[in-house]
Amino acid sequence: MGETDMERVREGVFRLVGVATGLDTELSLRRVNVLEGGDESLMDYLGMLEVAHQNFLEIILCGHRFRKMEENPVKSTDAYYGVPKLYIDMFQELLENTQQYT
Repeated sequence: MGETDMERVREGVFRLVGVATGLDTELSLRRVNVLEGGDESLMDYLGMLEVAHQNFLEIILCGHRFRKMEENPVKSTDAYYGVPKLYIDMFQELLENTQQYT
């Protein structure tokens, strides 16, 4: 088992079921586990994250620039390095509004 090339095994399985994997089959497998796992609260959270992301992209496409987003975060220990406060606020508002109605 130690000599088995798991990357090739996963590639073969994904090919059999007709799923595109991208560059890393292990990450693709994790994504499938999350998306097919049925954790409703996680799926709701991911949906809100997607909405916030799309709204923020619209702001960027309208010409707004956020300079810190263009910096390299590699040496920072801050998990939110480069994430504009506007985005954090938008996402937090989505979370709060959703919690009001549940």
